[in-house]
Amino acid sequence: CPNIQLADGCSLVKRAGNCCPESVCDLPNVNTTHILSSDFQGCVYKDGSIYQLRDTWYDGCQWKCSCERKAFYNCESRCMGFHLPSQCTLEAPPAGKCCKVPKCPPNYIINLPPGYVQE
Repeated sequence: CPNIQLADGCSLVKRAGNCCPESVCDLPNVNTTHILSSDFQGCVYKDGSIYQLRDTWYDGCQWKCSCERKAFYNCESRCMGFHLPSQCTLEAPPAGKCCKVPKCPPNYIINLPPGYVQE
């Protein structure tokens, strides 16, 4: 089963016949002109925004979300958690970025995962 990061207002529900739980969200009352047909294959986010399969979007600096399958979206933290030595600190994000940046003395090396991109 996939690891599900729950958004506000969501809970995990295990449906009969499915081995993995699903994220189910109580959406706020949203004024919208969209009427979704029963064959709609996308996702409706907690704020009422509608996304197609494989769409990705950001919820502020906290979450990066994607529409995984019909009515199922997954949100992950935009920022990586660091376990730093006491000599290192986390500095404010650079302009236009969301995530704090580790700062260490010159003799310390921080190994970032392959493909890491500063958010």
